[in-house]
Amino acid sequence: MTIAKKIIDNWNQPFLRFIVVALILFILWFTTLEFWISSNTDINRFLIENLIDLSSFTLESLGFDLIPEPPANELIRTIGIDGTTGVWVGDPCNGLEIMAIFSIFMLAIPGPIKHKIWFIPSGLLAIHLLNSIRVSALAYIVSIDYSYLDFNHDYVFKVIVFSLIFLLWMLWVKKFNRKKA
Repeated sequence: MTIAKKIIDNWNQPFLRFIVVALILFILWFTTLEFWISSNTDINRFLIENLIDLSSFTLESLGFDLIPEPPANELIRTIGIDGTTGVWVGDPCNGLEIMAIFSIFMLAIPGPIKHKIWFIPSGLLAIHLLNSIRVSALAYIVSIDYSYLDFNHDYVFKVIVFSLIFLLWMLWVKKFNRKKA
């Protein structure tokens, strides 16, 4: 019996369907990332500019003065509190890959499409907003002590972001992923 025949015969098993759909979507995602997104930086640039705008708004709302923007600010990827070096927001920090992983898992997990239509964009918005809070917090951390940046960037905020994604998945499984009666 071939692998394809086994998959077809067992297609109604949710776990197998999840694995196959997720694998296909991951292949599509990484192909798209490699051949289109990596060479077309408009998506990355849009996310980074929006993160910087949201983070700037957050920090200014909290009463902080920001590093002045130089004349060629369309090329700047830095945000910081005045008097500090700030933080640089790179492509891997824009949240695109995390949003893709969330979306792929949500599309692969069984459940009603009518809920996925609003749940996935809501989850993406939550991830993006949390990422802007992360950038703001990292800029604030740099203003306290630059030596705290790496630990918080590499560990603390990754745990927080992945915890949000896990909570969103759990919310989906508990509340919206109901089998049709």
